[in-house]
Amino acid sequence: MIDPTTEDRLFRLERRLRRFQAAGIVLGLASGVLLLSAARPAAKARIAEATEFHLLDTNGALRGVLSADRTGTQLILKDGGGKTRARMRVADDGTPRVELLDRTERVRFGMELGRDGAPAAHLDDDQGHPRAALAAGADGSSRLELGNGAKKRAVLEVAADQAAGLAIYDEDENARLRSVVAADGGPAVKLIGADGTLRASLGNVSLKEAGSGANERTQEGSLVLYDRKGAVVFKQPK
Repeated sequence: MIDPTTEDRLFRLERRLRRFQAAGIVLGLASGVLLLSAARPAAKARIAEATEFHLLDTNGALRGVLSADRTGTQLILKDGGGKTRARMRVADDGTPRVELLDRTERVRFGMELGRDGAPAAHLDDDQGHPRAALAAGADGSSRLELGNGAKKRAVLEVAADQAAGLAIYDEDENARLRSVVAADGGPAVKLIGADGTLRASLGNVSLKEAGSGANERTQEGSLVLYDRKGAVVFKQPK
């Protein structure tokens, strides 16, 4: 006959063994899940593909369009009234362009990079005419052009050889005044007639440029007056 105390001890030992078995089963299952998760390849990010995407606001109105075709990629942004106010485009040849539009959807500001990487920008009036245009050439030159309506009225330019010049135009876009500092540092101011002939010069000027036929280059402090045919009628110092 088993002693009651011994029987109680055996019962408690059996119950403890059952607990260890249950814990072992749970631990084994968890280990198996972890091993399977580690062996499973990572899920790939989802990629949505389309030639055009539409961006809608909370009211369902179209506010933006991202599209691509054979000519390039374009992003269009619209205001609350459905008017296009900004465009960004990269052409198929790689040239990028950004444009800002007014409430009538007319371009008022634009900038771009040419195929050679040269940047350019323009500010336009409400008729689409450029009022200011800025460009930097790949050769190191730069140019600022100011306009009045559809016609240019002034140009400030630095050439690739680092010569700098300012030209002022009349309403018919004829250059009437040119101020130049040559690459060698020689300064000159030229007054030009409506027919394009040089009528007066101050500084370093080639007389041959005026049509006089002489190869002489005047001094920095020289003042020269010309007739309509380019002949010198006054020169000081002589």
